[in-house]
Amino acid sequence: MRVYLIEDTSFEIVYRRTHDEDHVQYTGSENFMLDSVHPAKHNINDFDVKLLTAIQNCLERRDVMITTSFTVTDRSPPTVEIRVQGPFLSRLLNEYKEPLKMRLTVAFRQWSGNSMKLITTEMEATTALGGDWIFEDNIEMESTYFVDQVAAGILSVELIPDGAGSSNLPDSIQMNRKFLEEGMQSDFVLVSENDVHIRCHKLFLAGHSPVFFRMFQTDCKEFKEGACTMRKSEEGVRAFLRFIYYASIEDPLESPTVALELLELGHEYDIPTLENAMKEMFLKKPDTWFSVDVAVLLFHRSLKVNGYEDLKRKVVQVIKAKPEGLNDSAVCDDLFKEDPKAAKELLSLCLQKKG
Repeated sequence: MRVYLIEDTSFEIVYRRTHDEDHVQYTGSENFMLDSVHPAKHNINDFDVKLLTAIQNCLERRDVMITTSFTVTDRSPPTVEIRVQGPFLSRLLNEYKEPLKMRLTVAFRQWSGNSMKLITTEMEATTALGGDWIFEDNIEMESTYFVDQVAAGILSVELIPDGAGSSNLPDSIQMNRKFLEEGMQSDFVLVSENDVHIRCHKLFLAGHSPVFFRMFQTDCKEFKEGACTMRKSEEGVRAFLRFIYYASIEDPLESPTVALELLELGHEYDIPTLENAMKEMFLKKPDTWFSVDVAVLLFHRSLKVNGYEDLKRKVVQVIKAKPEGLNDSAVCDDLFKEDPKAAKELLSLCLQKKG
């Protein structure tokens, strides 16, 4: 699915006019500071889990600006060259390591109230001088009547994973979202730790989880009652279902506690895509994103699950950066009471100096 870097944002461009014997050109640009992304229709498919995580990581660094420039050439027919570039896009493409396309939509406004709408093709990234990545397109225009010393309008910029372009097929992700949110023809219930009942469908659960598949093939308690109790928060259970139905990771991106619950659920219900997505998220998030409680819980979990050694090193780094947080951590107190051996190992690793 598409992701909006800029969505319906107002802008104002001051044009610089140049001319030679053949034609007149008007050139102007506008800088946009990015602070968030907007999944198109608020849907994310499996392919975009990696993309959205890469975008969020790039947004947490400095210099999150992109520059959009327009060069209008007054010839017959008139054309406009549109370019989008900036250090944010170069970092994103280098981190994502997969082909990306971009579509820009702009509606220029006139003082008279008229407007002209331009939509680029799905632009591919090319390398500009200096090694930076740039998206560009040339579009023929009906006229240059909207060009003045100052031009204003509304701009949107979409990123499109290559291969996820336009399709006439029904939007299955949107349909899945509707099934979940409206509970259409639901035949099962997941129950959160605070006893909230959330309607869902056996088909989706069994299709993603071998554990649920086996559950529905036996005469077990959950199958008879049409319900399964999860020892997770309501937010965690809903985030679990959103991932199952339409691969959304918006909730865990905002909450390390929900991310931890999804990591545990992915492992418990044998859903590698969910477990791996959460592991990647934890490894790439900055230390400041973590709470000490979540870091301690992750450390304890890393001792029990194979393949979590990288997470173990990450959370030790987090706790070293927040030593004062251990004093107020009830989770840390519980660890010393319930598993003193693990608590001593954590303390020993935190006291180690870099070699």
